[in-house]
Amino acid sequence: MLQITIILLTVINSFTSPDSNNANDIVGMWLNPEKNTKLQIYKSGDKYMGKIIWLKEPYLADGKTLKKDKSGTKTILNLILLSNFVFDSDEWVDGSIYDPTSGKNYSGKITIEGNILKLKGYIGSPLLGKTVNWTKAQ
Repeated sequence: MLQITIILLTVINSFTSPDSNNANDIVGMWLNPEKNTKLQIYKSGDKYMGKIIWLKEPYLADGKTLKKDKSGTKTILNLILLSNFVFDSDEWVDGSIYDPTSGKNYSGKITIEGNILKLKGYIGSPLLGKTVNWTKAQ
């Protein structure tokens, strides 16, 4: 009987990862792959949001005008990129990603592996989406 209990505990533990994410692991600052944009992810109520808080080059060539999204109506700095993500079983889902270069919104899914945030945007199925890896900022 003891052997069966030990075997069952071993099997159960093999399905639970010691590196499992907690819901608030996503909260903080993240740098894009080019290291020229910093995203702040924060909790708002029971949802997770993300906005651009730093750009290496926030201004247009004139040095005065802040860069804007494709529509020309929203400045990139302080722009909300991530909206309404919820934590579910080690990932953040059911959110929306705004792409300022195209002006389009995409469904989104986020996972974290170590200090890498994997931000996946897609239309329809996550299998057909694109993933961008952001690095935890110091």
